[in-house]
Amino acid sequence: MDSIHDLVQPVPLEMPPAREVVHEINLIDPDYKPTYHQPRCPDALRGELADKIDRYTKAGWWRPANVQSAAPMICVYKKDRHLRTVIDARKRNDNTIKDVVMSKFGSGPVRPILAEP
Repeated sequence: MDSIHDLVQPVPLEMPPAREVVHEINLIDPDYKPTYHQPRCPDALRGELADKIDRYTKAGWWRPANVQSAAPMICVYKKDRHLRTVIDARKRNDNTIKDVVMSKFGSGPVRPILAEP
């Protein structure tokens, strides 16, 4: 457990420091605004979702905003029946330019996370 101690900690109550390299995601159509359906959360998870929203908002990880289009957050059960929130970014990802970047840490190309395998 000591070897993964830093991975199983609760959410820190502050944002991590800014990174040296700032990446950007290039869009096919910068003006594209995908339309989404209204997501739902199971009644059994609503209390846990409210706690998570409060905790992440206080930590500065999430912030309230009024926007025209936002990817829906889906509430699903983890194996232990607790809340897992997942962002449904499929429509937004369809609007990204799939590029390949060379890694300075390896010998071959590395595909960005949003790229299709």
